[in-house]
Amino acid sequence: MNSIIKSWLKGALSGAFCRFAGGSHKTGPRVPVLCYHRVLPEVGGDGGHDFLSISSEQFASQMKFLSREGFYTLTLEEYARMARGLQPLIRRSILITFDDGFADNFQIAWPLAQEYNAKLNLFICTGLVSQSNPVIMMEDGYLIADSGPSAASFQNAKLRELSRPLTWQELGEMRDSGVQMGFHSHSHRNLARLSADALAAEVETGLDLFVKKLGYRPRLMALPYGRREHHHPKMIAFLRSRGLEVIFSVRFGRAKLPTRQPVLPRITIFPQDDLTTFKRKIFGAYDWLG
Repeated sequence: MNSIIKSWLKGALSGAFCRFAGGSHKTGPRVPVLCYHRVLPEVGGDGGHDFLSISSEQFASQMKFLSREGFYTLTLEEYARMARGLQPLIRRSILITFDDGFADNFQIAWPLAQEYNAKLNLFICTGLVSQSNPVIMMEDGYLIADSGPSAASFQNAKLRELSRPLTWQELGEMRDSGVQMGFHSHSHRNLARLSADALAAEVETGLDLFVKKLGYRPRLMALPYGRREHHHPKMIAFLRSRGLEVIFSVRFGRAKLPTRQPVLPRITIFPQDDLTTFKRKIFGAYDWLG
């Protein structure tokens, strides 16, 4: 009897460890949605702007892993169809998203993704596009670092160039090559604090720019900041009434698809995430955090 119990415990603990470490390599019906912001040549020493920036070496190793393990990288539209139950789930699929729309997405992340046949998707702040100066995301909106103390940490010419927003021309080139884009607000303000009129103006201004500059009205959105305090049911209902059918937060987790959840979770990738942590995140070891 003791040997049977020992054998059972050994198997149970082994299985638990594999699930924790991602060793089972099964996502099941839960499709990971990765949330990136910046990819820089190296991270550190840039005045604190790399809190949500990973290095190009990190990003390359993550894309290489997804390619080697046979992951299918989704477009926004593919994910939306699966979320609504209009398309069967694709085995071992994953959605790669970038928020805000900085130049490094075009110059560094996109070429690396192409090298490993990974599809990127961008959530764009329309009010930032084509600003020539670096941009710093603040607690409620953004700051254009054109002069004064805010510009002091952008003395490195390469960092300054990579920290400007994308241009409409760059976005058009990416769109024409298959990169899909969703809405991330117009001015990156906390939408939960806006009056009904201000929210309507914020959303319609951004969506109209999408149509004018990119030729279509997006149906997917990532909320600015995206934590629980940055949205409420009435606001979400308004966004959906404007055709934004799939809305993402930064609440940690992997949604089970198809779903009727009004706001879907994502997995933010941080600079301190080594490849082991990355694997554990996408295979669900940390889903309990959500």
